Amino acid sequence: YRIKDLLGYLVKQSFYYSKSGIFHFPIDEIILLEDYLDMCKRHNLKYEKYPFLEKEHNITMKNIRVLENNQGHNNEQFVKVVKSYEHLVSESDDYIVKTPESIRDMVLEGNYLHHCVSEYVQKVVDGQSKIFFLRQKDKPNVPFITIELDADNNLVHTRGMFNEEPVGEDMNYIKRWVGTLKRKGMKHTA
Repeated sequence: YRIKDLLGYLVKQSFYYSKSGIFHFPIDEIILLEDYLDMCKRHNLKYEKYPFLEKEHNITMKNIRVLENNQGHNNEQFVKVVKSYEHLVSESDDYIVKTPESIRDMVLEGNYLHHCVSEYVQKVVDGQSKIFFLRQKDKPNVPFITIELDADNNLVHTRGMFNEEPVGEDMNYIKRWVGTLKRKGMKHTA
């Protein structure tokens, strides 16, 4: 950080997002930024240099809490459940639909896209939700869109960067993919 840029950023965070509405030296923001960066570095998570500080801090804290609370046995259960629906993945000329390989993958996805998909771990373990990651084929390891299906493969949520709902061809592909899952499901029950 350049001190001038950092101070300007922290003053803006303090001024625009202060709960009191009163300008003050951004000591709380300095502590929050330091804590946010420390959490990200300690857990090898991607971080924003100048985030919407309180929101990013809270999302990162939730994601890390999920990671820390779900080590060992719960991760094994999670992996087992995800493997049971792994056959639903897909690939096209432009997209890849894949499953998370661990709870850590859920945390990394949420941290990168600035949403809290990691809080769905228990829903996956309980069989209420199926989580998939949509990737652009030319960037298969870069989080792009997170997809939640229910137990019957109905589309529940799609979220991109900052919880944005996908549009255009991205959403069209997701809908076509879910449609093929529904048709396959009808063939199996007949």
